[in-house]
This record gives sequence, structure tokens and C-alpha cells, in this order.
Amino acid sequence: MAVGHTFDRLFVTGSVLILCALIGFGIWTAEKSSQANGSQALEIIYSSSRAMNEFDRLHLAAQRAALDDPAFAQDGLADAFALARTWMSVFRSGRIGDVTNPAVVRFSARIGKIFTRIETVMADPACDRVCRGKALMPLTLRGKREAAKLQGHGLILDRQTRHNLSSLNEKTLKLIFAVFLAFMAFTALLAYSTSRKNRALREQQQRLTESQHRLVETGRYRAQFLAGMSHEFRTPLNAIKGFSQLILMMKGDLPREKMLDYIQDIENSATDLVAITNSVLDLSKIDAGGIDLHEDAVDLAVLISDVRRQFCVEPESCRIEVTAPHSVIAYCDPTAIKRCLQNAVANALKFSPPESRVDIELSTSAKGAILTIKDRGCGIPADEIEAVWHVYSRSSYTRGSDREGSGLGLPIIKGLIEAHGGTVGLESEIDAGTEVTLILPPERLRAATEKDRVAA
Repeated sequence: MAVGHTFDRLFVTGSVLILCALIGFGIWTAEKSSQANGSQALEIIYSSSRAMNEFDRLHLAAQRAALDDPAFAQDGLADAFALARTWMSVFRSGRIGDVTNPAVVRFSARIGKIFTRIETVMADPACDRVCRGKALMPLTLRGKREAAKLQGHGLILDRQTRHNLSSLNEKTLKLIFAVFLAFMAFTALLAYSTSRKNRALREQQQRLTESQHRLVETGRYRAQFLAGMSHEFRTPLNAIKGFSQLILMMKGDLPREKMLDYIQDIENSATDLVAITNSVLDLSKIDAGGIDLHEDAVDLAVLISDVRRQFCVEPESCRIEVTAPHSVIAYCDPTAIKRCLQNAVANALKFSPPESRVDIELSTSAKGAILTIKDRGCGIPADEIEAVWHVYSRSSYTRGSDREGSGLGLPIIKGLIEAHGGTVGLESEIDAGTEVTLILPPERLRAATEKDRVAA
């Protein structure tokens, strides 16, 4: 589990770092591109400014030469031309030649052609200083105009570059923000999915652990059950074997009354053995989920009366009190419901004082038909109430006493009632008594006329 959490944290942290690196690389690339465009615009402005200055200087020299200014040096025009030619060589081989903008290429080519014509004029041997000055004046003016156009275009490019850079930064930031949100949403979704899978694995591991604990607990209950069942089976078997050996030993030479008593004891022990065997078989069916219900419309009030008569051989000393309506019809298996009542009443009588009363109450509500069996016996500890419904489990308050049971009664009740779609409940307090509640769902209730029609 700790490894899963560490992986999630590393995955999210690594994803964020990778995204930040991509964003930084994108911003760096955009800045480099904008810097390159900006440097080209500045180069155009600088080169055009130099061209305008050179053409101005050459124009002033040509003007003074054309006027034959006596104060102007004889080689002043040649010196101005030499400086202009040095500049032109730098202009032609400079960075402006790398610019691919069509307007820049066009203006640069025009400036180059104009300077070529200036070179032709300066190389003409038939033309003196005055002639050269007059010829150069219009050429320098044209060159200055082309340089001014080139400078204007450079300024336009610079403004466009700055505008594009601002737009690029804005769009880049928006795009980066959108990509960041999308990436974080994807990362969060992936982390959530991974967390869900880890949580499902942890829950599955917890369920497996609980299953293992239940298996260990079931094994312990099974061992306790087998130990108890060996005693339960051994008691009637020993009685049957003991009385049978006694009769065989005496070769039947016993008084009739004594013989009948021994036979009756054998028959009672066999009946107990059959009852225990049936309980084990019923429990096996409940565990296997193979309970077959033979359902019919049954009067639960009549069923309770039958169970009471079964336990009250002597009516005057009967400890069972019944509170029930005249008739409650339910669609159920009468044998299964009667078995539940018999087990609950038998437990109530077994684990309560001989002089105490056992109450059976039948009622109906929105929950369905409710059967309640309440005694005033030894009770069950609160921390064992849930466990006594489990197969092979018994209360520690009764284990080892002379009122010890097999631990099969309550699990059989629970299995048979739940097979009818009902529920069971148990409330108990030490030395105050136990109350068992059996609830059949409301859809099993029927009107009294239906039972009469079925009986007919």
C-alpha cells in the first residue's frame, strides 16, 4: 500500500516537472525567434541610417564640387567617394544581405544600382570635378530616398515584430495555461484512476484477510462442534449399548416392568439420536443452500398452539404463555416454521429456571408476521450475540454447564427463516433473559379466506 502511494506521488511530481520543462522550452524558443526578428529589423534601421548619412555626405561634396567652391579641397570629392565606397562594401557584405524580406531586398538592390552608377561617374576620365559633382547630385538624392524608404520599412518591421512578439507572448501564455490545465486534469484523472485501483486492491486484500480470519474462526468452531457432537452422540449411544448389554447379560431374565423400563430408555435414547442426526442433516442443507420448502397457507396461531401442547404434557404446570390473535395466515413451510419454534422454545426452557415463564407472542405489522419467544434465563453475553448465530458456535455462558446445548438450534432457525425471505433477531442480558424474534416478510401474509379456500 505504501508503495502504491509513493508511486502516485512520484508520477504526479514527474508529470508536473515534465510539463514545466516543456513550457520553459516553448517560451525560450519563442523568445529566441522574436529576438532574431527584432535584430533583423534593427539591422535594417541601422544600415539604412548609415546609407542616408553617406549619401548626405557625398551629396554635400558633389554640390561643392559642382559649384567649384574654392574652399573645397581639390580631392575632397574623391575622399568622400572613398568613404562611401568603404561603407558600400560593408553594406553589401553585411547582415542585411541575410534578410529575405522582398521589400528589403528590392530597396537594397536599388541602393546598390545607384552606387554602381556613382562609381561609373567617378571612373569617367572625360568628366572633371565640376562635371562629376553635377552628375552625382541627382544620384545621391535618389540614393538617400531609397535609403529613407529602407529605413521606413525597417521601422515598420520593428513595429510588426514588437506587436507579433506581444501577441505571441499572449497566445503562448494562453496556450500554455490551457495545456497546463488539460495536462493537470489528465494527470488528476490518471492519479484518481490509479488511486481507485489501489483502493480496490486494498479492499480486496482486506476481504481476503477477513475471509482467512473467518476460515480460521470456522475451523475453530468446527473443532468445538465436533467435540460437542461427539459427546451428544456418545450419550444416547452409550445408553442404548448399556441397556442392551444388560438385557443380553441377563438373557431376558428380568421382571416385565424392569424390562419395559430398559426398552423405554433405549427407545428414548434412539429418539434423541435421531433428533441430533436430523439437526446435523438440516444444518448441512443450510450450509449447502439446498433447503426445500413445501409451502402452504398456514395458520400461525394454530402452529403455536401445537408447539405449546408438545412442551406442556401437564397443562396445570405449563410454563409457556401465548399471546396471539385468533388467526394469522401465512404462506410458508409449516414443518420448517414449527421446527424454528420448537428449537427456540426448547432453548428458552432449557436455559431458564424451572419456575420461570416463557412467553410466545404473535403479531403482525408493516414488517410482516412477528414471532417473539422470550425467557427469563441465564442470558448471553453482549459480545457473543452475533457469534451464536454462526454454525458450530455456542455461548461461553452455557458451555461446560449441565444445561449445555449442541449449538445447532439458532443456526437452524436463522437458515430456515432466511429461506422464507425473513429475518431473525436476538436480544439478551446476563441473568435477565433472552428474546428471539422471527419475522416473516409481509408478502407471505394471506387473508383468512384464502386458507379456507385452500383447505376446501
